[in-house]
Amino acid sequence: MYLILVIVTQIIFEQYCYRLTGYMAMKIGKTVATAVGGSLILLQIANHKGYININWSKVNKDLEGATKKLVQKGSDPSIPKMLDKVLFFIQFLPAPFFYILIHGA
Repeated sequence: MYLILVIVTQIIFEQYCYRLTGYMAMKIGKTVATAVGGSLILLQIANHKGYININWSKVNKDLEGATKKLVQKGSDPSIPKMLDKVLFFIQFLPAPFFYILIHGA
């Protein structure tokens, strides 16, 4: 009986923590989205009123230079190596551990 009470208490506490975390993430996410959106609108208004002058030819030239560098370098070679290591590790995991890893305890 005591074990069942402990398990039920733990489940209730976990659900409370999950819901609290989700609620906080939602509120923080809305606040960040509002701040970013508001600042973008303020920047557009300042640009329209003439407070901000953007040298578009320089921006385009910098973007072209960055694009050329990216094409010359290619993608980062460490990413496929890291994915290979992860896949190698996962294939040796026992099935119950993998289930717990994905779905939680």
